[in-house]
Amino acid sequence: NSRIECIERDSISILMPSRQGMPMPVSKNSRLIVAVFSDTGRVHFESHVIGLLKEHIRMLKIALPVAYEQTQSRQFYRVPVYIRVPVYFASLESLEAGQELETETAFIENISGGGAGLLLDNTPECGSSLVIDFTKSSIGLGMVEGKVVRIAKDRDKGYVGLEFAGLSERDRDRLVRYVFQRQCELKKLAFQELKG
Repeated sequence: NSRIECIERDSISILMPSRQGMPMPVSKNSRLIVAVFSDTGRVHFESHVIGLLKEHIRMLKIALPVAYEQTQSRQFYRVPVYIRVPVYFASLESLEAGQELETETAFIENISGGGAGLLLDNTPECGSSLVIDFTKSSIGLGMVEGKVVRIAKDRDKGYVGLEFAGLSERDRDRLVRYVFQRQCELKKLAFQELKG
């Protein structure tokens, strides 16, 4: 564990790293892998120690990264569901234009305020758009567009991770309420199974 104290033009000053409260021995030119966590996700990069600083506290001066990677943290809680819905292999704009589009009945395996996991026979490409027709589902939404962000082909049907795009705040709130209600239902079922 450490903490960033100062970021300068060519370096970052961090507290001397510690493990279980004890300082770790680190010398000049040591290579480091640094991971910084925040509400929006995780940034990690490789660096090296430029020098040791002994001001009012012991610190390391490390080189600014040449490159870094960022992974986004999941903002919304995901719950398992089993909802059968029509899916259109297109954008909402194409659907509204009345174009003839490829469609399929899909099963939503899990859902959150930010996206859903679907099981499909026809697997779309990563980055492509899909429209889920929620009009006859218990969620209370209409047509919702999503972008394919993940594909897993290790099942009988293809698993597609979808991130919702252009969802209004009202619809997102409705979806988050549904997820919360579903979470409560699952907890009640688990409690009943423990009792029974």
